[in-house]
Amino acid sequence: IIDWELALTFFFVIPLLAIPMQVMSRKIRKASRRAQEKRADISSVLVETLTGVEVVKAFNMQEYELSRYSDETLSLLRREMRIRKARAFSSPATEQIAAFGIAAVILIAMWRMAQDPQVGFGTLASIAGLITATIKPIDRFWKARFQLGEMSEAGKRIFEVMDRDPEIKDAPDAHSLSRD
Repeated sequence: IIDWELALTFFFVIPLLAIPMQVMSRKIRKASRRAQEKRADISSVLVETLTGVEVVKAFNMQEYELSRYSDETLSLLRREMRIRKARAFSSPATEQIAAFGIAAVILIAMWRMAQDPQVGFGTLASIAGLITATIKPIDRFWKARFQLGEMSEAGKRIFEVMDRDPEIKDAPDAHSLSRD
């Protein structure tokens, strides 16, 4: 409403945010999927070790089991750090790209102020303020998208496990038991 040409300039910059954020979103989803698999591996190691604790002690395999558990947890830690690193990078990236957008708008506004005396400093300041106000919602949107991506991968993993065919199956000629 204040100056549609300057606002249009900024809205050409907004889609540029989508490119690095989409790349980070894919990285987070991929790392989240692998982290879910690593959690399952850690659970398997624990179950195997605890159910066979007598065998582990009998063959003096405590150090081996401890190193196996340590390797799995270290691998999970690396994957979790990738997720945290991508999340931590998202806010500065959003703000950096938005700053370039604001700078472009200011440069164009200064050029227009030199060309047309009708465009005043108040117009420039109000547009810069409105554009700055849009940065936080965009940042929140991407943070929510990252969280939804992680939750989506966790849900996929749950349904993947639930959809597996059981290893133990009834014989083809098995008789069903009555409830009585």
